[in-house]
Amino acid sequence: MNALVRAARPGDADAIGRVHSESWRLTYAGLLSPRYLATLDVEVLAEKWRRRLGAPGDGGSLVVAEEAGEVVGFALFGPAGERDLEDGFAGEIQMLYVRPAGQRHGHGRALYQHAVRELSARRLFWLVVWVVEHNHAARAFYRRVGLTADGARRTDLLGGQPVEVVRYAAPLNPAIDFARLT
Repeated sequence: MNALVRAARPGDADAIGRVHSESWRLTYAGLLSPRYLATLDVEVLAEKWRRRLGAPGDGGSLVVAEEAGEVVGFALFGPAGERDLEDGFAGEIQMLYVRPAGQRHGHGRALYQHAVRELSARRLFWLVVWVVEHNHAARAFYRRVGLTADGARRTDLLGGQPVEVVRYAAPLNPAIDFARLT
């Protein structure tokens, strides 16, 4: 794997829209309604990403994984907006997707590691990621990179359909390293 992870640029909007559409259609097939997945038009998603890339920053970061000059994945991360976590305490990976053809080549791990480094540099103490409960591949990925389900659950609406999601978490900059105390 020779992926380069870099900050997303406005010119990446079309590629991010393509990754977003393709990965959702694969990942959520059987979990979300086929009618909703069919609405995930590349051009519509690209326009949403174009607007986001052209807007002033909101504290979040958007990066892409590029291989051989082609965007193969993206990650969106920033401060966590969780009600049960104190402001300024945790970071969150809101989205991390890789094109189906680029999966299992290390691109997701490279995006994840980049996000962790950036969130750690912001002196956040905890990392959280929300995952669709029945998205077993994503749950296995986050377990492999060291996150654990922390017991938090919620119901999100995706395409008007209620979907159960679970939260995974891991320390970024622990104030106390409990492993060293034992």
